[in-house]
Amino acid sequence: MAPGAVAPGTTGALVRDLWPLVAAEASAEAHGGALDPGDLEQSVWVRLLELLGTEGPPPDAVGWVAGPCGTRPAAPGPAPSANTPTRPSPPRDPPPAPNGPRSSRNDGVP
Repeated sequence: MAPGAVAPGTTGALVRDLWPLVAAEASAEAHGGALDPGDLEQSVWVRLLELLGTEGPPPDAVGWVAGPCGTRPAAPGPAPSANTPTRPSPPRDPPPAPNGPRSSRNDGVP
């Protein structure tokens, strides 16, 4: 085997074969959103390594990458959309009292 070559059927071969697809899927999934393609790609590799350690390679690795298991972020909630504010809006002033502000002085003036 040539230096740097990867034996077929190994984890290295699976990674080599999936690399372009994972990069393309992560880029497409992150496009226009608040997600970084590199973070998404890393998430896919971590999930794949976890899967390899527990269940072995997925029977359809290409389908796994292209499906929701491969490219969805591992965050517990949905990814923020372009319309979702990144921080809460500042509090608004309370509405004025129906008869205007009342004086705190006790001089008989309302």
